[in-house]
Amino acid sequence: MKGLAWFDPRNFEKVKTSQELPDRVLDKVVFLVNTEKSLLYRKLCQFATYYCGYNCDIMQPRQSEKQKEKVKMILMKKKSISIAILEKLKSIT
Repeated sequence: MKGLAWFDPRNFEKVKTSQELPDRVLDKVVFLVNTEKSLLYRKLCQFATYYCGYNCDIMQPRQSEKQKEKVKMILMKKKSISIAILEKLKSIT
């Protein structure tokens, strides 16, 4: 299940800079969600870019408190989806 490390926000910089996935990474996830590997990887890259962009923007003073809260809520929702995927995979294996 080493492929799950790609869903960890600490590794999103690596995800954003990778041109392609190593062999057999995310194969189990692709099987479980019944999708194509290229589509899952593309969406993961998009999310990593989105997450990294907003994560940095939270610290900038030009945003209002309302905007910051909205961004935090979006990030928490995305994180809970990742956690749900990880829990589902743990229960299957």
